[in-house]
Amino acid sequence: TAGTYPVRLVVAANPCIDDTIVQVDVLAVPTSDFTVTTPVCVGDNSIITYTGNANANATYAWDFDGGTVVSGSGQGPYELSWATGGTKNVTLTVSLGSCSSPLTTNSVTVNDLPVVDAGSDVFICDGESATLSATGATTYDWQPATGLSATTGASVTATPITTTTYTITGTSNGCLGTGTVTVNVNPFPVVGVNPTQATVCA
Repeated sequence: TAGTYPVRLVVAANPCIDDTIVQVDVLAVPTSDFTVTTPVCVGDNSIITYTGNANANATYAWDFDGGTVVSGSGQGPYELSWATGGTKNVTLTVSLGSCSSPLTTNSVTVNDLPVVDAGSDVFICDGESATLSATGATTYDWQPATGLSATTGASVTATPITTTTYTITGTSNGCLGTGTVTVNVNPFPVVGVNPTQATVCA
């Protein structure tokens, strides 16, 4: 077990005896346990927290699998983000003196942001309606509510009285993505007839 132990050496050459004592420090093998926040979205932070028994003076060899360190150093804790989705493997080895921990690996699931598409902008005449449909996510929220038949769902009916740009926020696996679509409202043409009577031959 860890601790400081006296080691005594006795040398005897009859009739003489001598001894010496040295102190031997036995260090605890450091552990490399840590926790991660998972899942996270692309661009959001995962919190990495060391939970082992080593102190701040130990050497911490982290591998964040391409993550960007937002904050943290040494023992941590760290805030990390990743620019791409997928499974990211965070690893740690801790060294204290001549003692090293085994390698510990924890995985962080990084979910991609949904790409929300509501199609091309549409054109309607005053008083008409258009059906708007969004793809790319699991659930959808439409704003503003002006002229819409609903503010949720993949498909809504829009009857705005003026040209309006709608923002759609889509959610998948707890991650958000946005898209827009504009409904252009055109007025009906005003038709005029010259009231002057025209005379023609049969």
